[in-house]
Amino acid sequence: MKFDYFVLPFLLGMAFLLIYLAFTYTLWYFRLGKVDKKAIRKGFFSIKLFAALKEIVSESLLHRKIFRKNLLLGFMHMSLAFGWFLLIVMGNLESRIYEPTAMNPPYVPIFFKFFNTTVHSFPCIGSFPF
Repeated sequence: MKFDYFVLPFLLGMAFLLIYLAFTYTLWYFRLGKVDKKAIRKGFFSIKLFAALKEIVSESLLHRKIFRKNLLLGFMHMSLAFGWFLLIVMGNLESRIYEPTAMNPPYVPIFFKFFNTTVHSFPCIGSFPF
């Protein structure tokens, strides 16, 4: 496994954020009343989950409601959100193609150019930077 000490701040920050997020969500859940807890358990594993996922994609990536109010502002928001999404997804896909293991540490896609400096013979090498 390729490892350098400069990824430690990234890993420590990510670990802190994930632990803090898990702690906060757990705290929120246990502070709810019995009726609310039951509604969450019932609603989370239902057919409504797919409608909620569709709403998440349409609002967080496509910014559908902002488009209705202002076309230019909606296009700007969608471009930024979709661009970051593609950077994350394509960077992860690129690191999975070039690394020998199926599971990579979370810092590999972010610092991929540092860890993998060789010229690749992959047929679609030009599509990833594009």
